[in-house]
Amino acid sequence: MAERGHQVSKPLSDMPPSTQEAAIPLQGRMREDFRRRPRRLEEVFFDGKRRYRLILNHRQEWRVVELPWLPATKPGPHHGRAAEPLTQLTGGPRSRGQRPWGSRNRYGGRPRVNVAGPRATNSGGGIPQGQYLSKTPSPLTNDPLPEKAYFPGLSEDFRAIATREKIYPTCTYLPELLEQSYTKVASISPSFGKTVPRSAYDYYISVIVAYRLLLLHQQAGGKLT
Repeated sequence: MAERGHQVSKPLSDMPPSTQEAAIPLQGRMREDFRRRPRRLEEVFFDGKRRYRLILNHRQEWRVVELPWLPATKPGPHHGRAAEPLTQLTGGPRSRGQRPWGSRNRYGGRPRVNVAGPRATNSGGGIPQGQYLSKTPSPLTNDPLPEKAYFPGLSEDFRAIATREKIYPTCTYLPELLEQSYTKVASISPSFGKTVPRSAYDYYISVIVAYRLLLLHQQAGGKLT
């Protein structure tokens, strides 16, 4: 009968004959394993009964087992170690970040003593006042920028340029048309939606529409500058 925490399995004698026949070779292998590696077994008290705690691996995973081939009055393989009174076993796999007590580290596995407390931070004081500053405020002016700000050199001057005509398509349905056309093309060709981003498609169609509007404006007698 094996236990892990407080969960007790069904006794072998209450199991079907087929299960008992399969468990006999398993008990034999466990008995041989205990004899080859006796240090992995220690005697403990659990729920008021004498049991044996089996250390499975280097991670200190354990199981509390009842061994029918070892008498209850016989001490465990650790003859020089007294039995531990355990009321609740909380063993099991440790978390990765947890280190066992006494492991080697930069402090030798011992808690640090005589550690100074945290220093009190100085929270008082604000921004220091400036020194050697003029107490006279500067007058506020709203003068136009001189011509030197625009033309620092002698060779620059103002020159008239040709009149530019701005054309606004005023197509309020263009974003919706772009979305519908992109969705339709992507549904027909799945590779198109994977290789051509939506922003590139919108930019390409917008350039074509602008070119078409300028061409129509020129054909209607308008001037392009």
